[in-house]
Amino acid sequence: MGGRLSIRTERGRLELRRELPQIEVDTTKLRSEVGYEKAVAQAVKDARFAQAQVAKGISDIVAAGDRMAEAYRPGCAFAELAYERTMLDLRDKYFNVDLIPKSRPRITVKSGSLWINYRPSSVHISYEGALGAGLEGV
Repeated sequence: MGGRLSIRTERGRLELRRELPQIEVDTTKLRSEVGYEKAVAQAVKDARFAQAQVAKGISDIVAAGDRMAEAYRPGCAFAELAYERTMLDLRDKYFNVDLIPKSRPRITVKSGSLWINYRPSSVHISYEGALGAGLEGV
């Protein structure tokens, strides 16, 4: 008499994946130019400076001792050394107030991406049986 009607639907599907653009600004060189270096680089720089200062200090002490040991030299070596260590050292002081970097930052731009996967919806209809069955009285 009748047939079997089957209707099956599948919903549409939309998938979106995105990766935002990225901008990297490397200011390492700029920061080192104005005195802000990475910890390891600053430690190496400080160690070299300390070694140079120690060597200069030892050299100054040895030279002062040699001058004091020269009793035959005219003048008072102690007074001259005291004057040199107080007054003359002030002339050799330099202050570096350098706040503007000399180079540009390294800028890297990575473009973003968009991935779209679209599957449209669908309807599947199937009918099993005689097509004219049950329609005789209509």
